[in-house]
This record gives sequence, structure tokens and C-alpha cells, in this order.
Amino acid sequence: MKNTTGKLEVGKPIDYETDSPCIASVLASRVAIFHATKKSIHGAEETWEAKTKWGSVAVRGRLTQTHRSVLDAIFAFPLASSRYMENGKPGPAVFLISPYQIAKKAGVDPTKRKWLEDVILEELRVASVVLKNEDGETLHAGGIVSEWHRDEKFEHRGIVGETSLIRITISAAWMKLMDETLGVRYAHLVEKIGKIHNGPTQALIRFLITHNKANYKLKEALAWIGAIRPEMTRQAVSKTIKDVVANKAALLDDFGISVEQRNDVWFVQYSKHKDVMFTPAC
Repeated sequence: MKNTTGKLEVGKPIDYETDSPCIASVLASRVAIFHATKKSIHGAEETWEAKTKWGSVAVRGRLTQTHRSVLDAIFAFPLASSRYMENGKPGPAVFLISPYQIAKKAGVDPTKRKWLEDVILEELRVASVVLKNEDGETLHAGGIVSEWHRDEKFEHRGIVGETSLIRITISAAWMKLMDETLGVRYAHLVEKIGKIHNGPTQALIRFLITHNKANYKLKEALAWIGAIRPEMTRQAVSKTIKDVVANKAALLDDFGISVEQRNDVWFVQYSKHKDVMFTPAC
């Protein structure tokens, strides 16, 4: 990867009690940019589309909840970060990460560093996203990760057993989306979401925590996030719902999301979690 210019310094640690970092734009969870699966069902060159009442997206490449978990962890737990200026305006953001730590926080195998780099980070780099709001206005057109490379010269206390850290540049376009749309902060929940080993359930959590209050039929909510799709068989739909219901204890205990059955129909209810905050600009 091409080297990122500029100096990156380690600042004081983030105080998560008072300053939870912005993790994502609300629209990144309300429009299915990241497919509601752990493994991709799309080809690397395939373009797929999704639409909800909040907006629409066209994605070329592989983006799943695993990619989203890694991206969330990068924003939540960097060793250092810096924002660059381009023509007097905020540009890309650079994050220095411990790949082992990020993998653990994201709920992926921390021993598979090559897979994290060559598959997940590369797919985040090459994917192309065109996101529009409900009025059809283009809010983002381009990639998410601009570049990444191993940073073997950077030393950081407390990091043991790693030959190098990784420096990741998040594109100016993705950062602009976060700057200009409603953002959501949930650093305390990132690791808990990573521990949920079901893609539709992860996507459902990320969708619901963008609300102050929510009350949906479970099947309806899963359709919004792309976990249930028109081409799916009745058996596949039933299994998707069953797999989410199987996580209802964790959903309630860790996220305040209740899953209840009424007259043979499953519903989800949510009220704003104490560790979720919103900001008009990240």
C-alpha cells in the first residue's frame, strides 16, 4: 500500500465515559450498505442494490457484517488517529491500529491476521458505494478505506507480540458522510455486537440503536436491513427469524432489545440504550 504522508501522534487515551467516539452515520445502519450476513453472498465485481424509506444504496463488492464489525472497531479503538485537511476542508482520517486488538473487539479470530488484512481490509478498500437519501440526493459515492499499510516503525507501549501495527486511511468521502449526516456513538457496544455470531442479528442491533424508540414486527425489521429478501424461500425466512430469536436473551441483556411473540407473530421493541449517543456531526 502507498505510504500515507503526515505525522500521526498518539494522544491521550479516549475517556469512554465522557467522550465516546462517533462510530458511524445513522444511514449506514438504516440502508443495507453492509449485507446482513457474516459471509458474502455476492461476487467481488458484482453490484447489488438495497432500498428503504430512509434511502438507497448500490454497492459493488463484498461488504458484510464482518466488514462492519471491523470498521466499527477501527473507529472505536484506534491507538492513534488524525484528520487531514484538503483545500481547507476536512479530508480523510487516518487510524493507527493493533490488528490483534481490533480483531478481538470485532469478534473475529485475532490469529488470522493475513485474512484480516488481505481479505477484510482489502475488500473494504476496493468496494464502491453510492448512497442516496430518501429524496434521491447522493450523499456518498466512492470507497470506504482509501489505503492501508503495515507500520513497522511505529512503537507503542503495551502492544506485545506484534511485528507491526496497521495504518488505515478512511476516505474523505466516507468521512464527509459522517460529518454531514446524523452520527451514532456506541463504543461501549462495539465489542458486545462483535460477540453475536449471527449476521442478521448484528445488522438488526445496528439498525435498532439508530432509533430513540422502535417497535417493529421482526420480519418487517429484517426486511428493512436486507436479512429477508424476496427471493428467499419460506424455509430460509423461517430460519433467519429463528436464528435471531435464538439470541433474544443477549439482545435484551446487552442492548435492551426485547423480542416477543404475540399471536404467532414476533415483534422487536427498543428504547434508547444508555450507551448510545447521537450527534448531528461526527
